[in-house]
Amino acid sequence: MRLRAALLCSLGLLLVACSSASMPADAQSSPEKVVESFFSSYMAGDRDSALSLAHEDYRSMVEGELEGMESEGWVYKSVTVESTDGNEVTVQMEITIDGEEDSGTDQVEVVEQDGKWWIVDLPS
Repeated sequence: MRLRAALLCSLGLLLVACSSASMPADAQSSPEKVVESFFSSYMAGDRDSALSLAHEDYRSMVEGELEGMESEGWVYKSVTVESTDGNEVTVQMEITIDGEEDSGTDQVEVVEQDGKWWIVDLPS
């Protein structure tokens, strides 16, 4: 029984370590880093990791924004941080919408809480 509990505990720790291995340790250290980490995870197909960077008060809204963009055929090709002004991070985006390529700049809203930066609102 103790062996089984120890094995289950070890397996749980291994799963936690593996799931967070793809997220950089400094992913929330600045407005720019949280935006880069969010889009890097999302574009790699790791939606859960991306959403873990959305502030808990806004997570369902951010998820809804992603679902809306996906339903409209949005696919992010690249997102590059250009500048930061307070809680707004300006990004240069290359996207396809229903197969049509487009690019431009837009803002991602972020907020700092307890030394970590969080996504609050996405371009749409």
